[in-house]
Amino acid sequence: TVSVWWLVFSLPLLFFVKEGAKQARNTLIIIAEGLNRLKETAVKIYSRKALLIFLISYWLYIDGIYTVIFMATDFGLAIGLSPVSLMLSILLVQFVAFPSSIGFGFLARRMGTEKAILCGIGMYLCVCTAGTFLLRTSIDFMIVAAIVGMAQGGVQSLSRSYFAKIIPKDESAEYFGFFNMIGKFSAVLGPVLVGGIAYCLHTCKVAPGLTSRISMSSVVLFFIAGGLLLLKAESERKKTELLHEKTRS
Repeated sequence: TVSVWWLVFSLPLLFFVKEGAKQARNTLIIIAEGLNRLKETAVKIYSRKALLIFLISYWLYIDGIYTVIFMATDFGLAIGLSPVSLMLSILLVQFVAFPSSIGFGFLARRMGTEKAILCGIGMYLCVCTAGTFLLRTSIDFMIVAAIVGMAQGGVQSLSRSYFAKIIPKDESAEYFGFFNMIGKFSAVLGPVLVGGIAYCLHTCKVAPGLTSRISMSSVVLFFIAGGLLLLKAESERKKTELLHEKTRS
């Protein structure tokens, strides 16, 4: 079904989007230019404190989000849930994520984008603490999956919105390229942390079910660190805006 989905929704792109004429260029030159632009963008980001702090924050909490998504099935199996209930829970996440992203959009307009993101991070904190230790049945897992879906859709969409707000509008393409690259490199530290803790607990002869619960709950570290850095990034953004207003006046 996934392959059919990709095929159907790629057809409009294949038939109706016309590509411009290609220029014959040396591959090494193209790679060198790309690396040079990446370096220039990294230097620009480093010079903007609020932007740099936000990207570190994003990398941490999105790593936590992807870790929860990627390791949810293994966690469910480890605590004795059936494959069918796990599959239904994963589908539930996808169905809940889209309308939740719209709901988080309304929430962001009322309380601010960064506060709405923090609400989503708070939901993940609840999932990784109370959720991991209180889960007993497939119904419990589906409830947690619904909460994850609600938070996932909101945090991912609002993170892009917040990033768009703090970057130069005339250079958005290169900045978003860097932003997307960070997203691709996420879900690295989380599985390493979870696996490392699980290995240590297994070595200490802790029961497998409890090992899975404790190791999965360690993901809260990424959400706590990411949330605190997001607050710091917003503080720096406001300081920069205030400084610019004073300079103009």
